[in-house]
Amino acid sequence: MTEQSILVERRDGYRVVTLNRPERRNAFNEAMLLALRQAIDEAEGDVNCRALMITGAGRGFCAGQDLNDRLAKPGETVVLGPAQEAYYNPLVRKLRSVPFPVVAAVNGVAAGAGCNIALACDIVLAGRSASFVQAFARVGLLPDSGGSWFLPRLIGDARARGLALLAEPLPAEKAESWGLIWKCVDDTSLVAEAQKLCEHFASAPTQGLALIKRALNASATNTLDAQLDLEHDLQHGELITSVFLPDAAHARRSAYLKVRDRASFEFALASAAVGIELANGTIQTARVAFGGIATKPWRARFAEAALAGQRPSPEVFRAAAEAEMKSAKGLAANDYKIELAKRTLVRALTDLTGGAA
Repeated sequence: MTEQSILVERRDGYRVVTLNRPERRNAFNEAMLLALRQAIDEAEGDVNCRALMITGAGRGFCAGQDLNDRLAKPGETVVLGPAQEAYYNPLVRKLRSVPFPVVAAVNGVAAGAGCNIALACDIVLAGRSASFVQAFARVGLLPDSGGSWFLPRLIGDARARGLALLAEPLPAEKAESWGLIWKCVDDTSLVAEAQKLCEHFASAPTQGLALIKRALNASATNTLDAQLDLEHDLQHGELITSVFLPDAAHARRSAYLKVRDRASFEFALASAAVGIELANGTIQTARVAFGGIATKPWRARFAEAALAGQRPSPEVFRAAAEAEMKSAKGLAANDYKIELAKRTLVRALTDLTGGAA
């Protein structure tokens, strides 16, 4: 009987994914890469999963690509380029973009792609006996799976070049002091510390954490001006909904996971967010005005249609916009706030109806 290369354990509010090829130091083969991606996709599809922990079975976290695994036809030289495109690059992108924190609990050696998969996680904890190795130069390769991007940003150019060119192991304690990882802990405490972090994230405002990830990811290429604008947009759009209407934020994620076209449901929620953002009153005022988001008939219809995979007609959108404009005018004390509300709603309406508004 073949053992599973990936083990998944469901906890209260998070999941634990264990790389499970201990006899190969959890080196990646094709089946393992596919199983890991599936495990992450399933976690993302679970609205009750608010964090993910990744660790390795046995004495090592991950030794990177298993060079004995045939990624080529019999008789051909094994070439890693196709594996990068098919498996590693999508995996790194997914870890960076998944809408909840990912914690890597690094036990033992994290080498090659295994090292960089760990660095792609949001928070990296490592046991005191762990080490990080950019082993690529030993076999005539360059750091992949994001290694050449992560290293200089985390530890600076000089240290990045040293690790990449010399392929020497970096002990966990030094990795922490250099800023490569979040924290080095005793080996016996590693799993407990990682679980504690996941439990913290499971009770934290998930939508806010997802927006933090988006902002930090964007900062790598944004100018300061662009980043300031992004912070404003995120802070005064989606985050307000998640803070003042947590049930609506939860419903939004549920709808997003169930339907490809989430426009209908998003419009209902966006209108509430606009009203809250522009309200000049107290939090209580916002709660009274928008706390019952699904009580208005059209809002209930929007939610039901979205969850059923349907889309209301442009006429319904226009009627909804008019109804929300009345609410926005009632909450906005200044003319410019009313105008901003109008522009926001009209823009959303235009986008959703393909310009038919």
